[in-house]
Amino acid sequence: MGRIRELAAEQRGQLDVDGAQELLQDRTCYPDTLCREPEDSPGRDVMTFASLVAGPARRKLWVAVGPPNQHAYQRHTFTSAPA
Repeated sequence: MGRIRELAAEQRGQLDVDGAQELLQDRTCYPDTLCREPEDSPGRDVMTFASLVAGPARRKLWVAVGPPNQHAYQRHTFTSAPA
């Protein structure tokens, strides 16, 4: 958790969707990266299989299926639930 705190602290008060996505793509602390590829842990079934950034007040969700450094985030927009 140290690396994610470090990156979040650098953007304190300014973290936006793009910044959050960039943070979740970080591979600086190999092999204990925030974004893990299958090759990082040979012989183990460990990888980032999805990454999410949510903007609930904006009713938006950005999803990368697979390691986000290799797969683009796709934006999904939600409407209000019926009353």
